[in-house]
Amino acid sequence: IIISVGGKTDSSHATAALLDHAKKAIGTPTTERLGRILVELFKRHNGIGRVTLPLLRSIDILLTRRCLDSLMKEGCEFCSSLLSCMEAEISNCRDIHRLFALADVASAITSALSPNASDKRSCLRFMCILLGHEYPRVRSHVAEILYLVLDEMD
Repeated sequence: IIISVGGKTDSSHATAALLDHAKKAIGTPTTERLGRILVELFKRHNGIGRVTLPLLRSIDILLTRRCLDSLMKEGCEFCSSLLSCMEAEISNCRDIHRLFALADVASAITSALSPNASDKRSCLRFMCILLGHEYPRVRSHVAEILYLVLDEMD
């Protein structure tokens, strides 16, 4: 269902089902389990664009809809594990859509974390790395997102 939610085809039913399940699970151990599954999928399929792109889009949807807020606590393993997977993904990535999705997820993580969280600094550092990417479209997209994130922090 994760791949279906973030895929190219219209997947409004899959998105609705995932969001419904995630919203019902807020504050329960199921949310932690969902976070572990997402990170495990990312680790297992690192560098495989046909899996990681829909996965990143699904994570972005879950983060922007505030379904994973309980996992965004200081010292929570989900954030640091997700960031390390994202850093590994960026190393040899040439797919602009995947790079855009990485920036979007980094933005969503930054917005969900508390202002003084150490993972927030790591996420901003990750976005700065993307800001220096060789592709101008990636730099432009990340600059826009980073501006919005920094404006939100004020």
